[in-house]
Amino acid sequence: MREHLPAFSYTKKDFNLDWFSGSGAGGQNRNKTQNCLRLTHIPSGITVTAQNQRERSANLRDAFRRLKPQLLKWIKSQMHAVAYGRSNETVRTYHEPDNYVKDHSSGETIAFSELDKRFPDLVEARLRSGPGDTKSGRG
Repeated sequence: MREHLPAFSYTKKDFNLDWFSGSGAGGQNRNKTQNCLRLTHIPSGITVTAQNQRERSANLRDAFRRLKPQLLKWIKSQMHAVAYGRSNETVRTYHEPDNYVKDHSSGETIAFSELDKRFPDLVEARLRSGPGDTKSGRG
């Protein structure tokens, strides 16, 4: 059974096509024609190459066929990050020179010596706070 994903739209601007000559066996035709493709999806940075076919159109189809599963995996990871809202959130900042920890979920500043005793409370505060919810405004 296939997993349902939301519609994903893209334009030509989302991709970078870099054509190049293949290397290895194949003779003069392989060396003088630029039939090999390096396809990059710019928003995700995913890159695939296709150089097994003789024609450009076949290599283009092959590259997109190889890109599709990687792109779907990237889309799922992006959807997960948005759903849980904690992809770039700072949880705690450790200030070693001053020997304290700033917990961004509860807004508390705690000395290193107190951290072992207070850690369960910090975890509880983190679980109670909603996605992307921090008292310091970061996240």
